[in-house]
Amino acid sequence: EVVEKKAKVGDNRLRIWSAGCSTGEEPYTLSIILHEMLEDVNSWEIEILASDIDEVVLEIAKEGVYEWRSVKQVPRE
Repeated sequence: EVVEKKAKVGDNRLRIWSAGCSTGEEPYTLSIILHEMLEDVNSWEIEILASDIDEVVLEIAKEGVYEWRSVKQVPRE
């Protein structure tokens, strides 16, 4: 709905805040969903801000390496 409204007015900017993102699975999933949902993802200016109060988990999130259980249902491609 948001994408459709923005596209109608020529606004190609999406800003998403993932609060309490822990080790980063949530914002990563949002990125995958956007890539699957948007016909021409490269024509959009997308910013996903991921935050958490726990600095230890944020360091893990920066690495972007997940255990098998976190990605077991994610297709390889």
